Parts: sequence; C-alpha cells; structure tokens
Amino acid sequence: MSHEIRFVPAPGLLHVIVRGDFDYEESRRILAELAVAAGKHPVAPILVDTREAAALLKATEVYYLASELVDAGVSTNTRLAIVNKPRPDFDRASFLEELGQRRGLQLRRFSELESAVAWLTT
Repeated sequence: MSHEIRFVPAPGLLHVIVRGDFDYEESRRILAELAVAAGKHPVAPILVDTREAAALLKATEVYYLASELVDAGVSTNTRLAIVNKPRPDFDRASFLEELGQRRGLQLRRFSELESAVAWLTT
C-alpha cells in the first residue's frame, strides 16, 4: 500500500492518491496526514483517488472513519470527492458518502476523476 497527499495549486485542491490494499489502521494514518495538509490549506476541496486501491474495511470501520473525517479537517464547508471502482460485494465509498452526508458533510463518490474535479471546482 502506498499513498501521497499533495496540494494542487490549479485547480486549488488537496489530492490524495491511494494504491494497493489498505485497512482501517492505514486509513487512520492517511486521515492524520490529511489533517496536517488540510490545516495548511483549510478551504481547499479534497479529492481522494482510490481507483488503484482495495479497501479491506468492514462496514463498522467505514462508520468509524466517517466520524473521524471532521477530526481530519473535513468540515461542512469542505467538499470531499472520492473516486473509486466499486466492488461488487460492498461499495465502501458509497456507504461513506451516505454516512458523511448524514453528518452534514459535502461528500460525494464518483467513478470518474473528471466528474469529481468538476464537482469540486464549481
């Protein structure tokens, strides 16, 4: 598993790329790094690209991560887009989207990078 978090000046967003298998503990480490990056760019929308990754998360772990998003610098004023390839057994990103939206977050799941960037930058 590898990941990188960087600020992209044009269009002005935080870009998180995750590759390989990742579990709950790795997700929490990524969120901690995201909190640092979001602190440096507090109004930047966040794009999380997991198309080259496989989440090894249980539904309860996704639930806990949704609660931890606010601690990572995601506020109700921050747009967060997740781009993934849904798995047939359980689409974790869609579940996270639903949980985040119920908490008042502007969180959406996309299957195409271009659609996610368009939503984040409009």
